[in-house]
Amino acid sequence: MRVISYRLMHHTNLLTPKTCLQSLSQLALAIVLALCLRSATIAQIQTPQPQFRIESQVYSGDGPAPVSENVTLFDNGIVYDFQLTGNGNATPSEIVIFDERKRELTLLDVNRKIAWTVADLRLLKMVDQLRREAVNNDRASFLVNEPFTETNDWSSDHVLLESNSFRYMLTGKRPTNESILPRYYEFLDQFTRLSASDPKRLPPFPRLMLNKTIKSHGWIPTEVQVQVKPNSFFKEAFSATSKHVLVMSLSEADRERIKFARKCWMEFESANLVEYRQIPAASKRVAFNSKDDLPATTAQRR
Repeated sequence: MRVISYRLMHHTNLLTPKTCLQSLSQLALAIVLALCLRSATIAQIQTPQPQFRIESQVYSGDGPAPVSENVTLFDNGIVYDFQLTGNGNATPSEIVIFDERKRELTLLDVNRKIAWTVADLRLLKMVDQLRREAVNNDRASFLVNEPFTETNDWSSDHVLLESNSFRYMLTGKRPTNESILPRYYEFLDQFTRLSASDPKRLPPFPRLMLNKTIKSHGWIPTEVQVQVKPNSFFKEAFSATSKHVLVMSLSEADRERIKFARKCWMEFESANLVEYRQIPAASKRVAFNSKDDLPATTAQRR
């Protein structure tokens, strides 16, 4: 207490009318600067993010009609992906919601009216667990270890990404508003990682390599052709093509989709992963022994 009192007295004795005015001026300036900085920060936080839509269609082989369609809506802080059947039915079979603020993904099964939510950190752990298990499995290690080579054709905006088992031909372009790219790339990776939670789907590692190429070019894809060569998972080769259209606005129909998604989000019953993915008891472990039993993590997936 004596030390504090001494310091206060010492500084008081040094004050003069001139120094008082200088101190007050400096204090006022500091307050104004702080208020300006706070206002700028608040304005930056409250500034609406660009809203946009990406329409995707997937074709199997040389088929003329899409086998599946996705409509992905980027609203303020939330991404909504609607999985359509491709037969003209506007009702989605599944909706994936990515809450950018909470860092959570929620999957909604529209037919069964159930929902599964996973934090992005947990999803990363699931992917890492699957990676380590694949590396130690002779039948699946190529999914992680197989190197890719990239060939660029700048004259036609084509990129070829190829390994012994996979061949991706990518076409894309930079969006006019490049500020949308970080959000798009974040969701692209999150959506790709979700395959680590589904034993019926190919693990995400080859597709994550393609995502890396997409990001390095600063593109949003317009078309992706994929050819899977015969390997330890697939005895026969197959191919597919996805086509993508970027629209820098949301329509009234998109707003109705978002309302529907939010209603499902609020009303659907929560389920665990085994219930949501309908994973048989025998598949709760990682099993690389047949094409129909693709990798699934162990306890991380429950």
